[in-house]
Amino acid sequence: MRLFKGILAGIVVAFFMLFVLQNSDVLLGDVTFQLSLFNLKYKTIPFPLGGYFIAFFLAGYLLAFLITFSERMRVIREKRRIRLETKVLEKREKKEKESESSSGTVSVTTVRKFHG
Repeated sequence: MRLFKGILAGIVVAFFMLFVLQNSDVLLGDVTFQLSLFNLKYKTIPFPLGGYFIAFFLAGYLLAFLITFSERMRVIREKRRIRLETKVLEKREKKEKESESSSGTVSVTTVRKFHG
């Protein structure tokens, strides 16, 4: 799977570079965006179109990171809780085994069958 991801990433980078080389005159051309709402008029400074692409890509990447950040933190907390519970159960099991071996008695667990 790791090899597949590497090959796929290489193909994507190659297509991206091909896109940039084929469209360099358009991407390096200055573009000005305008917004007109009723009496409000806004105009951006001339900026290369490629710069806008990079800025919007980074903004989308940041937004996706922020959206998934809370889920990642929840998973990390859950893993920590499970790890702690596992340690507690292992200590309890170890104490039970020590107490059984020191007393010389064997504990018997009863199993009940439920008929439904």
